[in-house]
Amino acid sequence: MALKPLWRLITGFIWFQVQRICVGILESVVLFLNGTRKKIRENNDIYARSARISSVHKWILFDPWSVYNSTWNLITWHEGFIHPEYVLKDEVSLYCMTDEEAWFVEAPEGVEVWKSEYSAFHKIAQHEYAKNVIKMPLRSFYLLADKISDIKQKLIFLDFVPRSGSTLVGQIFEETGVCVNYSEPHFLSMYWGAQDHQKLLKIVKAAITFYCKPRKQLTSAFVFKYAPMGVSLAPVIFELFPDAKLLHLTRNTIPNAISIFRVNQHSNAEYRMPVIKYEDVLSNREANIETLFQFCGLDVNLVHKAMAAFGKDSQAGSPLSKDQLQKNTSAPNMANIEAIVNDVRKLGEHFGLGDVSGDFRLPGTITIG
Repeated sequence: MALKPLWRLITGFIWFQVQRICVGILESVVLFLNGTRKKIRENNDIYARSARISSVHKWILFDPWSVYNSTWNLITWHEGFIHPEYVLKDEVSLYCMTDEEAWFVEAPEGVEVWKSEYSAFHKIAQHEYAKNVIKMPLRSFYLLADKISDIKQKLIFLDFVPRSGSTLVGQIFEETGVCVNYSEPHFLSMYWGAQDHQKLLKIVKAAITFYCKPRKQLTSAFVFKYAPMGVSLAPVIFELFPDAKLLHLTRNTIPNAISIFRVNQHSNAEYRMPVIKYEDVLSNREANIETLFQFCGLDVNLVHKAMAAFGKDSQAGSPLSKDQLQKNTSAPNMANIEAIVNDVRKLGEHFGLGDVSGDFRLPGTITIG
């Protein structure tokens, strides 16, 4: 997915919204005239008929890296009513929630959008492979989540400093063949931090339970890499899932690693969040993957399968892929680089961490160089 000029993004987004509104008005008129609107209101109170399926005719992502999934991103058309359990198919994934509804997207048969072969990021694959949208009232979604069996698999959550190899680590788990790896799924990236606490627990439990729904294939663990939004999910995760594993990924010479660590130092210790260092994973691959799997309670015999992740471009299909980065052939400005290194050193000294421009290692690091 190549980047587009800003003016094209803006005009394209405006034109898309005009189309979406026009189609929405037309659909509302048709549904009113054929009596479907009345059926929707009636079926909302009948669990078995409360889900609606709509075909996807067009989608847009103004900014795939920072904009959340939204009902504004899709042009859909009502096709009929289905049982809420339809969304338990492997090809269906949670898309977004409104104040009243939960939305899901369905991909073609055999396509599970969490897999990195479709995209390095979950929500991008959701749009590119969206065939249908399923909508249901939130109360139906909560009831459905309650019907899903308790999660028996291991839960692993990856918190990270940007550009610290988090996508690679997620794909290391995926390569085992027994781990489902959600790379920055919409729900965890938006984080419902402003909700009433009990409502927050209810929403998060339902969402995580759905992400961990039964699959056709054997699954030993569900891995969630969530975007660093400045608020830790650890308190909520451990309240709901006390046996979950949380990991924090970091890397040398990244200035915000210092401030993030200073802010989160206490909470990381409280919630048992050890640190994985990017350089360690690259320099001592097999030993550190084994350490990672041991901490997460996974079979260390899967390490040899996980090694395949190093032979792939973890950012394939994104503007950060190797192909895209190689298109920028301009020589680096060494003066700017030196200035950045000096700033990093000053920050380290200011916070009493010494020279962090070299081999900087946070307390609690479980990987070895």
